[in-house]
Parts: sequence; structure tokens; C-alpha cells
Amino acid sequence: MPVILPIEFNFITTISRGNAQPNLFFPLLLLPLFRSPKANYVTILYISAAICFIANQSSAIILVPVFFFIYASQYKSLAFYIKSLWIIPFFLMYFMAKYYYIIHPEKVLLPMSGLNPSIHSLLTNLKNISLFNYLFPLVASWGYLNTILLIFLLLVALFKKLHKEAIFIATGLAFLIFTFSVPKVHVIYQGAGIFYNSSRFYLFVPILLILSLFFVFKNSKYHSLFIYPLLLLSVINFTIKNLNIKQVAERTISETVFPVAENRELIKRVNWLKEIAERYKVELIVHHGTKWDYVFDSYTFNPLTRTRNQNDKPILSVNINGDRRTWIYQDTTVNNQILLNGIEVKLEHLKLVDYEILDEGLIIIKNNHLTNHELFDKLNLRYGNLRK
Repeated sequence: MPVILPIEFNFITTISRGNAQPNLFFPLLLLPLFRSPKANYVTILYISAAICFIANQSSAIILVPVFFFIYASQYKSLAFYIKSLWIIPFFLMYFMAKYYYIIHPEKVLLPMSGLNPSIHSLLTNLKNISLFNYLFPLVASWGYLNTILLIFLLLVALFKKLHKEAIFIATGLAFLIFTFSVPKVHVIYQGAGIFYNSSRFYLFVPILLILSLFFVFKNSKYHSLFIYPLLLLSVINFTIKNLNIKQVAERTISETVFPVAENRELIKRVNWLKEIAERYKVELIVHHGTKWDYVFDSYTFNPLTRTRNQNDKPILSVNINGDRRTWIYQDTTVNNQILLNGIEVKLEHLKLVDYEILDEGLIIIKNNHLTNHELFDKLNLRYGNLRK
């Protein structure tokens, strides 16, 4: 399926964030899906479904129809219900992890907003034809055809009296429509381009469509006629994607506020910072938390400047706030020399500490005897993720 999807789909799914993580475990669901009459595979259903859901809740788009498809053939089996107990240890670990952040709010990067379904969101998004952009073969803007084809396949399944298959498609469609009512799903980061649009929540829609096609036409005497045209289409699309990848990448980069940097540029930048840090014997570098270039510097500083054989204590590198490595914010070690990278501090607050301005956006805090939180309170800056 990814071979015939637009190249933008590949860009979205190669970002290391939670939306794509369930794809790693999804193949396990194919065992109970295609072997549903066998009770032994029900255990795999519950375990793999729990893992996928915990990895990211957007996987429910495929979990719901898979569950009801298997339920349709297993609902009379007592073992089907008993084996559902397998999900308890997984969700117990999940809720324990969630509770950890309840008692440690300072480690929360982005608070959960909840589902909060609304009729207004539902009606608005029923008219939105861009929800599934980049999720339909060949043409990026044809994503809306996913819904139309699912409705068509549901009607075909009902006409052919394929009851389990109709349940699979109907529950998938019903859940999709429900997600239209959830405001969070449709929050778009303005200027982020493809990297923060609604499609990121619907990565399983193409899989839902291809499975529905398979279930409806698997016993058709003409299904073999589609194999070679699909294979040819895949080869042609793969070739076109590779020929145009540079142009698409350049357009994608130009349409997003998120920065893109080549490795050599990052290496040059962090080595420059390392040189300054070593010259002034810096123990901690604190970077601006929302200007993206500085965020790059923060995360790449040690990976790009340290070798495996170095045994000396690394220079800590962290965003002033918004950093996912929240444990760094809990460090109470006093750092004598601190480098501020891209952080603006009012002169009236700088005068309260020993400092030196090295360059535009670079300030050294010298001879410091305060903890990080005490120092940044003195500079009237928020250090860490807990909002006051």
C-alpha cells in the first residue's frame, strides 16, 4: 500500500512520533483477522490490540473493525470473553504510567485535552474534503475518496450478503464518523504544512480501505484480473515518486515553518557551540525552547559532538522549557558556568548575576552558585515544563 500512496505519506510516517508507532505492531492483528475461527488466535487479538492502542489511540480506526469482525464469529465462545482478561495487565501499566504524570505535573510537556465530542465539529468535518489528504493512491488531494469507496464497499458487501465483512466496514465507517466530532483530531498547527494536519491521525485509513477491498472481492472469480494491473500501477507510481522526490521534498520544506537542516550544517553549528563551551569550561548549555533552530542544537549537541570512547562528563544541553528529557529539569546540581543560546534576558535581570555577552544570542553566566531553577527565577525566566 505505501508504494502506491503519495510520497507525502512516506514523509508523514517516517517522523519519529507516536502517530506511526502502532504500525509496528499492526501485523500481529492480521493473524486473528485471517484466522478468526481459531480460538487460539483470540489471545493474539487482545494482546496486539492492547499494544497498538497504548502505542497510539489513533490505531482504534483499525482496531474497532478488526474486533467486531472477529466478534461476529466468536461471540458464542466463552473463551473469547475469558481471554479478554489479557488486556488487563497492559492497561494497568498504561494507567500507572498516566498516574505518574498526574503526581508529577512538572514532567508534562503537553496536557491532554480529552475527547470532548461535539455536534459542531461533526457537521464541520463532514464537509471537510481535506481530512484524508495524502492517504489515497496516486493523487494526494483525493483522500476524500476513501470515505466514498468505503460506503460503496459496504453496499456491495450487503448486496452480496457478506455479513461479517459488512460489519467490518460498517464499524470502521462509524468510528471514522465519530472521530469527526472530536475537536483535538482536527487541530492544525498553522504553517506546519503536511507535518501537523489531520491526516496524521488517520494513517490506518488506507489499511482499512485495502482490507475492505480484499474482504469484499476475495471470492470474486474476477479478482485475479486485478493483480497484474495493480502490480503495474505500483511499479509506475513507485518510479514517478522517485523521479519527483526532490521537487516534492523542496515544496514540502517551503510550506512548513518547521526547520530542516542538513547534517553538515548541524555538525558545523554544534561544533562551534562545543568550541565556545570548552573555552569557557561550560557545564550546561540552555537553548531557546520555541525557536526551532535552537531546539535542533539542543537535541543534537551531544550526539554529534561526542564519540563512543569519551569518558569525561558530557556538557548538558537542554531547552529552557518544552524539552522531552524532563529528568534534566529535576537536576539540582549547581553549574558554575552556563551558556545561554538564543535566550533573551533583560539587562536589569542580567545585572543580578556575573555574565558576559559573547555574541548575538550567546550569553555566559559565570561563577554561578545557584541551582538551575533558582538562577532562572532570578533572571525572570521559566525553566522547565511546569507552567506557573
